[in-house]
Amino acid sequence: SPEDIEFGFDSFVNEAICSKSTGSISYSVQSGESVTVDADTGKITTLKAGTSTIKAVLTEDDNYQESVITYQITVKNAADSGFGFEDPNPVNRKYVKNDTYSNIASGGSGTGKVTYSITSGNAATIDKNTGELTINKAGTVEVTATREADDKYAEISVSYSLTIEKAEQDDFGFDVLSPENQF
Repeated sequence: SPEDIEFGFDSFVNEAICSKSTGSISYSVQSGESVTVDADTGKITTLKAGTSTIKAVLTEDDNYQESVITYQITVKNAADSGFGFEDPNPVNRKYVKNDTYSNIASGGSGTGKVTYSITSGNAATIDKNTGELTINKAGTVEVTATREADDKYAEISVSYSLTIEKAEQDDFGFDVLSPENQF
């Protein structure tokens, strides 16, 4: 039985051979929905992840009866590429109370749902569906976006780090600006 193949690998052929018969060979998918097969050549075209059974039929000839053989082929989810954040290396931000920051992850070929999480740091909280950060204090956070696997592509994750720097004090001073005016 052949090795597993990855979605998108469409040049696999497991040719049925027979040295005695002069009958013709035809191929079909006996079960499963992960591939199609060319009836004449046996060439596989992947459709999605899953397992299918391929059937080859050798027609009878003057000396030999019809014969049927099968094999199973498993299509694995393909690795995806091109999934990433709009800004993979954001610049540091100064702390501003209740500030927000968005950096959306997109791209690639997969269609699974994208969720966001903070994988280290506690300087912000995150909306798991939109990826929007609410800045709570100075510090560094690492944000990860994960796109779930779909029927063709494997799960993929990407991350970025954001540093929130301490803000300068702009409201610190004395009540009385000049002591001379106190008498």
